[in-house]
Amino acid sequence: VLSEINATQNFDPGAASTGYGLLLHDSELNVLERVVVSYNAEVGIGLLGALTDDNLLIGMTVIGNDSGIELEEADGNVVSNTVVIYNSDGVQFFGSAADNVLSGMVVTDNETGFYAEAAATDNLLAGRMVLSNVDGCALAAPGALAMDPVTCLPTGSEVELILAPTPEST
Repeated sequence: VLSEINATQNFDPGAASTGYGLLLHDSELNVLERVVVSYNAEVGIGLLGALTDDNLLIGMTVIGNDSGIELEEADGNVVSNTVVIYNSDGVQFFGSAADNVLSGMVVTDNETGFYAEAAATDNLLAGRMVLSNVDGCALAAPGALAMDPVTCLPTGSEVELILAPTPEST
């Protein structure tokens, strides 16, 4: 269990950097809660690799990164009650990322809210969602994420959607 950590990147040009605030690579059964991941050169939170399964991320704050949350080849992970704000890309699904659940998310004031490649399938949005981004989504295939690829609205009846701008974006 990783709890109450601040993963803020040091932008000192002489400092070594992976570009990731938090990286789980081929790692499973982790619980991360109440972690702030901010201002990293590349990715705030990366869940990468075919063996990165069944992780639970609760109450995360992901702010000011190039990419907020990136799931690549990762399956069966749950991200809940998380704020993804002021990133270039909010949440991205690459490769065959599948069967991941995003619940109770605030994804707002990012350039693109959600991006999913065609190979990413059966990822679910559930619970209360607050969405307000410059470009709502970029989905390569309708099955990648439970969102309409044109309107970027969640398609599941279990989603309570709030499409209100945040005070900062008005």
